[in-house]
Amino acid sequence: MAAPKRTQEQILSDRAMIAHLSMRERLTIRQIAARLGMTHQMVHYDLKAIRRQWQERTQETLDETIAEEIARLDALELELWAAWERSIGKRTETIKEVQEEGVRIPSPDGGERIMGTRRRTRARELISEGVGNVAFIRELHKISQDRRVLLGMEEKQQNVKIMVEREHAFANLDAPPPNIMAEPLALEGFIGPDAG
Repeated sequence: MAAPKRTQEQILSDRAMIAHLSMRERLTIRQIAARLGMTHQMVHYDLKAIRRQWQERTQETLDETIAEEIARLDALELELWAAWERSIGKRTETIKEVQEEGVRIPSPDGGERIMGTRRRTRARELISEGVGNVAFIRELHKISQDRRVLLGMEEKQQNVKIMVEREHAFANLDAPPPNIMAEPLALEGFIGPDAG
């Protein structure tokens, strides 16, 4: 006779107890089944469901964390690009020059006095172009590397490199093997099986 069907509440209660017994008390499937009065197949099925749920939750958390980190890198990248643009942009600097004009008259103490002094201020603009700060480019490159690692592209790139190397190695299998006997081996002090 088949075991009675469990309600959703009973399933959740059983799974909570199974998780506790499995993780906290380190009981085996058979020990858990004996303690809860269930078949070991049912405990096994529930444990699989529990682990699948944990994996899904972990993956969701990991995906959220990666997404947040990529958003942070994106914001930092925008700031760095703006700073780079400012570092190569045109710079305008205003220089003020002050001139005094008037009639110079010798003074009794041996110096000069200026009569009818008039001050003239003249502004001059100096425009220059920046060459750019390379530190921004280095940081942008690091961000790009970090993004590739987060997205798993670095590992994929390494796998592609290995595959290309293997294809190259297998492509050379049709070539005749090198003649290793063409050059005699020079082994000093080697005593073969026929010696002595």
